[in-house]
Amino acid sequence: MRILYIAPMTISLENILKGKTQIEGIPAFHLPLLKLIQKGHEVDFVLLSNFKGPYNIKVNWLKKENIIYNIYMPYSEKKGMLRIHRKVYRFFKLLFCSMKATKGNRYDLIYDHIGVVGQIVAALRGIPTGVRWYGDSNFCYATISKYGKFIAAFKHPLSYISFQLPYDFFLITDDHSYGDKVYEAWAPKNKSNLLYFWKSGIEMKEIDQCQYEIEVPNVDYIFYAARFSRWKRQDRAIEVLKEMHLRGRKIHLYFAGHLKGGPSSLSYIEELKAKIKEYELNDYVHFLGGISQDSLKIIANYSKATLLMYDIANLCNIFYEVLSIGAVVITIDTGSLDEFIYNGKNGFLVKNEKEACNCLELILDNPDLEKRIKENAKKTAYEKVMTADERFEKEVALIESVINSYPNRSI
Repeated sequence: MRILYIAPMTISLENILKGKTQIEGIPAFHLPLLKLIQKGHEVDFVLLSNFKGPYNIKVNWLKKENIIYNIYMPYSEKKGMLRIHRKVYRFFKLLFCSMKATKGNRYDLIYDHIGVVGQIVAALRGIPTGVRWYGDSNFCYATISKYGKFIAAFKHPLSYISFQLPYDFFLITDDHSYGDKVYEAWAPKNKSNLLYFWKSGIEMKEIDQCQYEIEVPNVDYIFYAARFSRWKRQDRAIEVLKEMHLRGRKIHLYFAGHLKGGPSSLSYIEELKAKIKEYELNDYVHFLGGISQDSLKIIANYSKATLLMYDIANLCNIFYEVLSIGAVVITIDTGSLDEFIYNGKNGFLVKNEKEACNCLELILDNPDLEKRIKENAKKTAYEKVMTADERFEKEVALIESVINSYPNRSI
């Protein structure tokens, strides 16, 4: 079977193109991709990215020829009509390249990770299509909750249109960003059976099975892992560190997450660094950059606590990873982790930074409590979290079943 991914350039894919072999970034993107290729399916790409190349591919499962188009569209902070013009140009550029990619090639399915463009191409070419949404649906849900579904459709037109166009399945990550609620509001009633709303899955590993790619800090520290974005709320971790130092607890803070991004992300990083300087914490805050899943597990395992304090979607892959290794998780209580965290038994649910500091002091002063929470966290993960094989085999099986339901496929 031959599949065309129409997708944004992910961190994991960009790193592979740059020559890395240890995969970083969103496992929910690259693990199903890897499974498809390992099962003998051919996968090509039309990518929208801020990466030009050159390519230095060292993994044996991806070739330069599989990148049909890499449309270079770097981040921009343009406003108003200039921003609209850029979006329109980008949309039609992606549509043109996708049509061109499918003109002379026979594809069995288009897997659309952007929405709309792949669906249009699939409809015009008579190719089945699947649509993949990750954790951004909360932004649509917030607008629907505030203004109603009709006004929200005008504020998020491409997202709305994506639900209306043809697709054979719509797969959304259940990370408490309310993708099912968005689907319920916008999808036509006759497509209600095409939604697949699944939690993520991870590779379960013991600490001695992880590859030590970075040195474990030889100090007491807290850990915060996320790409740098305002809604990921790295500022909360800095506030926690400040309060801990005011209490006389001179612990360190380690951030993991990619430092690059659009101008808005870069300006946020500068704000964080300014706050670190203002609080005189420069010697106590460390930026690891992007790290692999193994390194994430290792750093979380040896931390005094791993903070998870995003505004939304705390039920994310990082949560599953750190829980599975037995980290002490301290998270904002939004209701998203009630299924997994039992407060004070296998982690902590807190309302604010002050409560997070109270929990940290409990851990620092009670090694037995720390040990018990770590053991319970790992036990919970093994009981409740899907393995990567289980979760992503389901996704591959879904793709294969859709393709097999089109016996007379043709371009």
